[in-house]
Amino acid sequence: MTEQGKGPIPATVWWVLAVMVVGACVSFAMALGVGRHLREQGPERQGHREGYTQVVKPAAVDGAAAAELEAWMDAPTNEPMVSGTDVVSATDVVSASANAVPLDMPVVAKDEAAPTEMPPAVQPVKTAPYPTQTVTPLAVVPLPAETVWQRNAMRADVAPGAPLLAVVIDDMGGQMEASRRAVTELPAGVTLSFFPWSRPGIALAKEAKADGHEIMIHMPMEALPHKDGVPDPGPDTLRVGMTPEEIDTLLSRNVARLSDVAVGVNNHMGSRFTGWEPGMRAVLTVLQREGMMFLDSKTSAPTAVGKASRGLDLPVLERDIFLDHVSTPEAVRAELNKAVVQARKRGHAIAIGHPLPVTLDVLRDELPRIVSSGIVLVPATMLIR
Repeated sequence: MTEQGKGPIPATVWWVLAVMVVGACVSFAMALGVGRHLREQGPERQGHREGYTQVVKPAAVDGAAAAELEAWMDAPTNEPMVSGTDVVSATDVVSASANAVPLDMPVVAKDEAAPTEMPPAVQPVKTAPYPTQTVTPLAVVPLPAETVWQRNAMRADVAPGAPLLAVVIDDMGGQMEASRRAVTELPAGVTLSFFPWSRPGIALAKEAKADGHEIMIHMPMEALPHKDGVPDPGPDTLRVGMTPEEIDTLLSRNVARLSDVAVGVNNHMGSRFTGWEPGMRAVLTVLQREGMMFLDSKTSAPTAVGKASRGLDLPVLERDIFLDHVSTPEAVRAELNKAVVQARKRGHAIAIGHPLPVTLDVLRDELPRIVSSGIVLVPATMLIR
């Protein structure tokens, strides 16, 4: 005789429990995947348009600086950008296009510190699908015998098997005081990427090349919209829907401004454009013809750069780490250490940052220690296989 209530558990209950366990595991895996995707999207997702359109407010401002910061943050965005005593005004913008948009730089008062806190994350709004019309791609021209990237590349002595770290500073030529500080304070192994529309930036790029820095072109490309507005990457932006011929004309004109010193191009913003394969195919085709390389900043993941490069013969790199996704000393130092760990583990890594005071401070202080630990700081082209 059996005791009451001690019978076997019905099969239906077992099925319900199994379904609940499987559902919980799937939900956890999806949450991890979404979190990783959002982290990989880089600074564009969090409204980080440092050096151009959107102004980000610091979490807190003490004293009388609050009213002053509010004044320039809320001012119309078509005013010239002031950095210290330097002004990048409309006359300082190289404009060869009737469609070039006006400057949208924040006005920064003299001796005023740049904002160092990023705003909370914002979700992108739904954007229109990519055009599906058939377009005739540009003709693929073989690489020239002597490529521009090889002619303008800087070299470093590297022992076989040494871990290599390339650090790229974007947005050069926007805020000129910060850009000059990057040139003078960072070691020559750091690669500097300049806006092609900035006249003073172009002049500074040539000085930086003479000082041993490798130079890149920071080309504006269309970004994904966010719930707080559509970011404007700046003059001569490459946009989804352009014909290959339009992309060729616009990109070639911008490349020509720095072709005597630059090794290649990386994207400024571009979270939407870099996902459009026909547009990136046109970009890479032009760069192959010009003898230049491309660095995918990966402001959004995934991008179409890999697919677009199939059958072409130009060097293509991609960044691994964003240094100042959160611009505090602790966060920048942590991301720099991640790049070092990756360089030791994989043999090489590419980190991208911006000429923010906090980023320049950390790099100035930490790079000598990193180099003394056995990491080799190299120009970006040293990672081309």
